Amino acid sequence: MEVKRIPPCPDYDIRGTEKWLEDMALKGFILCEGHAFQYGFAYFETGAPRRIRYRITPAKKVPQTIASPNNSPEPPDEETLDFHSQFGWEYTTYRGQFWIFRCEDSTAPEMNTDPQVQAIALKVAEKRLREHLLWLMVYGILMIAVRSDLFCTTLVKYGIVHYWTVPVFL
Repeated sequence: MEVKRIPPCPDYDIRGTEKWLEDMALKGFILCEGHAFQYGFAYFETGAPRRIRYRITPAKKVPQTIASPNNSPEPPDEETLDFHSQFGWEYTTYRGQFWIFRCEDSTAPEMNTDPQVQAIALKVAEKRLREHLLWLMVYGILMIAVRSDLFCTTLVKYGIVHYWTVPVFL
């Protein structure tokens, strides 16, 4: 049976999300494969409680356009999947700009243990998030400008602005 839950932490809280997913697996809620995070919900399959480790890594490539800057990341390539599967990790899904891998083997080595590699990957994700914020601000300013112009033309149309303006004498 599939159930949905609201994640208690944002997508950029990597450690919080990993811990929450592991706690959910211990309760018998296993993260669905594919598009498990949609419309602000996380989708789980119910089953027997299992000890599963989840690790979140920044996606390598996220296609972006001006019209839709929040596209989902491209799935990992075959080389990445093969590399992680050799150590017992399998790709599960994505959340925001990040890939989610899981492993049920408690003796499997950790993913991405080099702090310098982690820092580089997180810098790329941070840059993408800043670009998204920039586009959001530009979009917001444009919407305010369009709406205020619409508001002002409505005031002029119905003659309301006439009473607010100061007469200019030549």
